[in-house]
Amino acid sequence: MNFNNENNLPTPLNTFSFCEVLFYIYLLNRLKSFEDTAYANCLTITKLNETISQLEKSFTQCLEITCACQKQTAELLNNNIERHALNPAIETVVFLYDEIRQLKSVSEKNAVKLSSEIDISLQLAHDKLAYLGIEKIMPLEGDCFDTAKHTVCGYEETEYPDLHTKINKTITPGILYRGKVITPARVKIYRYSKNSETIN
Repeated sequence: MNFNNENNLPTPLNTFSFCEVLFYIYLLNRLKSFEDTAYANCLTITKLNETISQLEKSFTQCLEITCACQKQTAELLNNNIERHALNPAIETVVFLYDEIRQLKSVSEKNAVKLSSEIDISLQLAHDKLAYLGIEKIMPLEGDCFDTAKHTVCGYEETEYPDLHTKINKTITPGILYRGKVITPARVKIYRYSKNSETIN
């Protein structure tokens, strides 16, 4: 405070000291620096978000490419497996040919021995089919008709409604290879008719 010389009264200062001015300038500069830093950080975060978004898109594309490669690899492996399956199939055909020729040779000499040879050949053929994953589709009379495994080749009239569409008999067995139907069984099925009689 200053004192008036005439009235000797204190009057307030309307100015700051030099140190206070410097301090305020320093604070303003620091605030400006903080603002600049915050703005720069915001720009960096925005760029990082854009980069992350691009990486996510790239990652999604990589996943799609990986899935496509896995699918193609699986298809290739399946094709290779099928080709490898031909080798034992060819061996089986050759084996059956040799067995038939052997049976013919035995049948011309000894009928008793022929029966024994047939039993052996039948067991060997059964083992070969099991090894290859081949099964016969041989539905029995009264079994339900399966459109995936059976083909209708005829009808047998019946007066029993419970037998309608059931298997009457198998005309030609089907073939099942590794769970897939290669050839459906050809069958006759019952067809219900109120006034009909079953013809055997």
